[in-house]
Amino acid sequence: MPTFLNKVMKVGVRQTGFFAIIPPITQLIVKLAAGYASDRIKLPEIFKLRCFNTLAQLGCAMCLLPLGFITSPKDSGIFAVICFTASISFLGLVSVGSMKSAALIARGYTHFIMAIVQFIVCLSMLYVPFLVGTFAPNNTIAEWRLVFISVFIVLSVTNAIFCILCSSEPQPWAINPLPPPQSKKDLS
Repeated sequence: MPTFLNKVMKVGVRQTGFFAIIPPITQLIVKLAAGYASDRIKLPEIFKLRCFNTLAQLGCAMCLLPLGFITSPKDSGIFAVICFTASISFLGLVSVGSMKSAALIARGYTHFIMAIVQFIVCLSMLYVPFLVGTFAPNNTIAEWRLVFISVFIVLSVTNAIFCILCSSEPQPWAINPLPPPQSKKDLS
Protein backbone atom coordinates (compact mmCIF):
# COMPACT_ATOMS: atom_id res chain seq x y z
CA MET A 1 0.00 0.00 0.00
CA PRO A 2 2.63 2.62 0.89
CA THR A 3 4.61 2.04 -2.32
CA PHE A 4 1.49 2.28 -4.48
CA LEU A 5 0.26 5.43 -2.73
CA ASN A 6 3.62 7.17 -2.83
CA LYS A 7 5.06 6.09 -6.18
CA VAL A 8 1.91 5.67 -8.29
CA MET A 9 -0.68 7.92 -6.66
CA LYS A 10 1.94 10.59 -5.83
CA VAL A 11 0.79 10.91 -2.21
CA GLY A 12 3.44 12.51 0.02
CA VAL A 13 5.52 10.37 2.38
CA ARG A 14 3.98 11.89 5.53
CA GLN A 15 0.42 11.36 4.26
CA THR A 16 1.28 7.86 3.07
CA GLY A 17 2.54 7.01 6.55
CA PHE A 18 -0.63 8.38 8.12
CA PHE A 19 -2.87 6.53 5.66
CA ALA A 20 -0.95 3.27 6.22
CA ILE A 21 -2.11 3.09 9.85
CA ILE A 22 -5.83 3.27 9.03
CA PRO A 23 -6.29 -0.25 7.52
CA PRO A 24 -4.88 -2.20 10.51
CA ILE A 25 -7.09 -0.22 12.89
CA THR A 26 -10.22 -0.91 10.85
CA GLN A 27 -9.19 -4.55 10.48
CA LEU A 28 -8.99 -4.90 14.27
CA ILE A 29 -12.53 -3.52 14.59
CA VAL A 30 -13.76 -5.94 11.91
CA LYS A 31 -12.05 -8.89 13.66
CA LEU A 32 -13.70 -8.05 16.97
CA ALA A 33 -17.14 -7.59 15.40
CA ALA A 34 -16.77 -10.74 13.28
CA GLY A 35 -15.76 -12.84 16.28
CA TYR A 36 -18.81 -11.65 18.18
CA ALA A 37 -21.09 -12.21 15.17
CA SER A 38 -19.68 -15.67 14.45
CA ASP A 39 -20.40 -16.75 18.02
CA ARG A 40 -23.98 -15.44 17.87
CA ILE A 41 -25.04 -16.63 14.39
CA LYS A 42 -26.99 -19.87 14.67
CA LEU A 43 -25.89 -21.66 11.51
CA PRO A 44 -23.76 -24.77 10.97
CA GLU A 45 -20.12 -24.02 11.73
CA ILE A 46 -18.91 -25.21 8.31
CA PHE A 47 -21.32 -22.78 6.61
CA LYS A 48 -20.04 -19.88 8.73
CA LEU A 49 -16.43 -20.79 7.99
CA ARG A 50 -17.06 -20.82 4.25
CA CYS A 51 -19.12 -17.61 4.28
CA PHE A 52 -16.72 -15.58 6.39
CA ASN A 53 -13.68 -16.78 4.46
CA THR A 54 -15.35 -16.03 1.13
CA LEU A 55 -16.33 -12.54 2.30
CA ALA A 56 -12.74 -12.00 3.46
CA GLN A 57 -10.94 -13.22 0.36
CA LEU A 58 -13.32 -12.02 -2.35
CA GLY A 59 -14.05 -8.77 -0.50
CA CYS A 60 -10.33 -8.02 -0.40
CA ALA A 61 -9.88 -9.00 -4.04
CA MET A 62 -12.83 -6.91 -5.23
CA CYS A 63 -11.61 -3.83 -3.36
CA LEU A 64 -8.10 -4.06 -4.83
CA LEU A 65 -9.16 -4.63 -8.43
CA PRO A 66 -10.39 -1.05 -9.15
CA LEU A 67 -6.97 0.31 -8.20
CA GLY A 68 -5.48 -1.16 -11.36
CA PHE A 69 -7.89 0.84 -13.51
CA ILE A 70 -7.43 4.34 -12.09
CA THR A 71 -7.15 6.86 -14.91
CA SER A 72 -6.02 9.92 -12.97
CA PRO A 73 -3.60 8.95 -10.20
CA LYS A 74 -3.10 12.46 -8.80
CA ASP A 75 -6.85 12.92 -8.22
CA SER A 76 -7.56 9.45 -6.85
CA GLY A 77 -5.46 9.29 -3.68
CA ILE A 78 -8.43 9.19 -1.30
CA PHE A 79 -10.18 6.60 -3.49
CA ALA A 80 -7.04 4.43 -3.28
CA VAL A 81 -6.92 4.77 0.52
CA ILE A 82 -10.59 3.78 0.75
CA CYS A 83 -10.01 0.73 -1.48
CA PHE A 84 -6.93 -0.36 0.49
CA THR A 85 -8.67 0.19 3.82
CA ALA A 86 -11.71 -1.80 2.71
CA SER A 87 -9.54 -4.62 1.34
CA ILE A 88 -7.52 -4.97 4.55
CA SER A 89 -10.69 -4.66 6.63
CA PHE A 90 -12.29 -7.53 4.71
CA LEU A 91 -9.23 -9.65 5.51
CA GLY A 92 -10.16 -9.29 9.17
CA LEU A 93 -12.92 -11.81 8.48
CA VAL A 94 -10.26 -14.49 7.91
CA SER A 95 -10.06 -14.77 11.70
CA VAL A 96 -13.51 -16.42 11.71
CA GLY A 97 -12.91 -18.23 8.42
CA SER A 98 -9.74 -20.16 7.72
CA MET A 99 -8.06 -19.30 11.04
CA LYS A 100 -11.05 -20.54 13.02
CA SER A 101 -11.15 -23.68 10.88
CA ALA A 102 -7.50 -24.34 11.74
CA ALA A 103 -8.29 -24.03 15.44
CA LEU A 104 -11.34 -26.29 15.16
CA ILE A 105 -9.56 -29.08 13.30
CA ALA A 106 -6.36 -28.96 15.34
CA ARG A 107 -7.85 -28.61 18.84
CA GLY A 108 -4.95 -29.12 21.25
CA TYR A 109 -2.41 -28.71 18.45
CA THR A 110 -3.68 -25.29 17.37
CA HIS A 111 -0.48 -23.60 18.53
CA PHE A 112 1.58 -25.77 16.18
CA ILE A 113 -0.73 -25.23 13.19
CA MET A 114 -0.89 -21.47 13.81
CA ALA A 115 2.91 -21.32 14.02
CA ILE A 116 3.13 -22.92 10.58
CA VAL A 117 0.47 -20.56 9.20
CA GLN A 118 2.25 -17.51 10.62
CA PHE A 119 5.58 -18.72 9.23
CA ILE A 120 4.02 -18.95 5.76
CA VAL A 121 2.46 -15.49 6.21
CA CYS A 122 5.87 -14.08 7.16
CA LEU A 123 7.52 -15.70 4.15
CA SER A 124 4.89 -14.24 1.85
CA MET A 125 5.38 -10.80 3.40
CA LEU A 126 9.07 -11.08 2.57
CA TYR A 127 8.34 -12.33 -0.95
CA VAL A 128 5.71 -9.74 -1.93
CA PRO A 129 8.15 -6.82 -2.37
CA PHE A 130 10.20 -8.98 -4.73
CA LEU A 131 7.08 -9.78 -6.76
CA VAL A 132 5.98 -6.15 -6.85
CA GLY A 133 9.47 -5.12 -7.95
CA THR A 134 9.32 -7.74 -10.70
CA PHE A 135 5.79 -6.97 -11.92
CA ALA A 136 5.86 -3.20 -11.39
CA PRO A 137 9.46 -1.98 -11.70
CA ASN A 138 8.40 1.43 -13.06
CA ASN A 139 5.37 1.82 -10.76
CA THR A 140 2.89 2.54 -13.54
CA ILE A 141 -0.84 1.89 -13.33
CA ALA A 142 -0.54 -0.68 -16.14
CA GLU A 143 2.10 -2.63 -14.19
CA TRP A 144 0.15 -2.43 -10.95
CA ARG A 145 -2.96 -3.58 -12.80
CA LEU A 146 -1.16 -6.90 -13.35
CA VAL A 147 -0.31 -7.06 -9.62
CA PHE A 148 -3.93 -6.44 -8.58
CA ILE A 149 -5.33 -8.89 -11.12
CA SER A 150 -2.83 -11.51 -9.92
CA VAL A 151 -3.89 -10.92 -6.30
CA PHE A 152 -7.54 -11.21 -7.36
CA ILE A 153 -6.87 -14.56 -9.05
CA VAL A 154 -4.79 -15.96 -6.17
CA LEU A 155 -7.37 -14.95 -3.55
CA SER A 156 -10.24 -16.36 -5.61
CA VAL A 157 -8.53 -19.69 -6.30
CA THR A 158 -7.28 -20.18 -2.74
CA ASN A 159 -10.73 -19.36 -1.37
CA ALA A 160 -12.31 -21.95 -3.68
CA ILE A 161 -9.80 -24.54 -2.48
CA PHE A 162 -10.52 -23.64 1.14
CA CYS A 163 -14.28 -23.91 0.62
CA ILE A 164 -13.87 -27.39 -0.87
CA LEU A 165 -11.42 -28.71 1.74
CA CYS A 166 -12.37 -26.89 4.94
CA SER A 167 -13.71 -28.64 7.98
CA SER A 168 -15.05 -27.73 11.38
CA GLU A 169 -14.50 -31.18 12.88
CA PRO A 170 -11.35 -32.22 14.75
CA GLN A 171 -9.05 -34.30 12.62
CA PRO A 172 -8.10 -37.83 13.77
CA TRP A 173 -4.52 -36.78 14.52
CA ALA A 174 -5.83 -34.03 16.85
CA ILE A 175 -7.89 -36.34 19.03
CA ASN A 176 -6.05 -37.70 22.05
CA PRO A 177 -7.51 -40.96 23.26
CA LEU A 178 -8.45 -40.96 26.93
CA PRO A 179 -6.48 -43.33 29.13
CA PRO A 180 -8.48 -46.32 30.34
CA PRO A 181 -10.16 -45.70 33.69
CA GLN A 182 -8.31 -47.12 36.65
CA SER A 183 -10.13 -49.38 39.05
CA LYS A 184 -10.08 -48.75 42.79
CA LYS A 185 -7.82 -51.76 43.17
CA ASP A 186 -5.14 -50.11 40.98
CA LEU A 187 -5.17 -46.95 43.08
CA SER A 188 -4.14 -48.67 46.33
